[in-house]
Amino acid sequence: MVRRRFRIDRMTALIALMAILLGVLYMVAATWVESRFAGAVPSGSSLSKSSVGLSAWHDYLADLGERPQLLTDFSSLPATGTLVVGTPLETDFSRGDLTRMSSWVKAGGRVILVGNEAARIAADVFGGGSNTGSSAVASSVAPAFPSPLVGGVGAIATGDSGGSVLNGPAWVPVFADKAGTEVGTRRFGSGEVVWLIDAMPVTNAGIALYDDARFAVRLARAGGSGPLYFDEYHHGLTTQSTAWSRLGAAGRTAVALLFAAVLVLLFARGRRTGPAIARPEVPAARGSAYIAQLASLYRVAGARADALASLEDGLMRVLVRRYGGRGAGLERHARSRAALDASAALRQRGSIDRNEFVTTAAQLRAARNEVEGGNG
Repeated sequence: MVRRRFRIDRMTALIALMAILLGVLYMVAATWVESRFAGAVPSGSSLSKSSVGLSAWHDYLADLGERPQLLTDFSSLPATGTLVVGTPLETDFSRGDLTRMSSWVKAGGRVILVGNEAARIAADVFGGGSNTGSSAVASSVAPAFPSPLVGGVGAIATGDSGGSVLNGPAWVPVFADKAGTEVGTRRFGSGEVVWLIDAMPVTNAGIALYDDARFAVRLARAGGSGPLYFDEYHHGLTTQSTAWSRLGAAGRTAVALLFAAVLVLLFARGRRTGPAIARPEVPAARGSAYIAQLASLYRVAGARADALASLEDGLMRVLVRRYGGRGAGLERHARSRAALDASAALRQRGSIDRNEFVTTAAQLRAARNEVEGGNG
């Protein structure tokens, strides 16, 4: 038993190598782009993976079935719900944005301001900011006032802000100590404002400390049944971006590599890069019975040279039809070449006796039958 060796032709091996190379290039490009993208996302965004980002809070709520949404258009705010504004911002609030948000809260909306950088929003929109409190830094702070935010929460982590003192009697210090206030709330029209002066409890670095995770959930759910939105419009993620830009740098890189792979495949597997060459028209060869009858007529008329020429023509047509060309046919079928050479030599000599004619014609017929039968 002869074993067949597994062989890969050179073109297939080249295509496989190119596919592997493109895959490696994509992984390198995607890793590089992801690292650049993660570093470029503002730290106050719910997409930021940095220690002070809010992605852990967003993902934790999603795992609990809260379905937080990203707000990418600030021209009109949702009918109801809670809006999280994380700082620092990539784009400052315009006067129109501040007016729109103020009216929305007065109508019953709820805003959560995250970070001490939100002092300008708190002062310009909601009537009060904060002054820096004691420089002492505590690792945690306990509830200081009854609120839906403190149920089951014993303490939340603090950062290095040292605490702040809220300005304005409307603000209620919910989490505070002698160093200052970390979380404050106030009513504003029919809505509510919650200000995390210290963002640590909801950041990626702090949400796992103390009771921060429980506090983060209560913070999201205290607004009732309305949806929770993270303001990403002021972090650069807008609905005005095109579908191409929404793919992100990694997605665009993947599409470019895909097109490159398709082009390589087309050039590697394509048989031609120019226009198609028309196939030569090969007239249908006459049948054996027809050739035999024609040869008999020529023999009766004494036109032996013409009869041989006709038989040569029939054999040549069969060779072209099977092997694709005159040269290929003569090279592949030695018996036909010998018969054609003998017949051509007789016709050039001028006189052909009967025996020579019969022998040569028989050679031509035998060669044709062999080619037509597929044995040549």
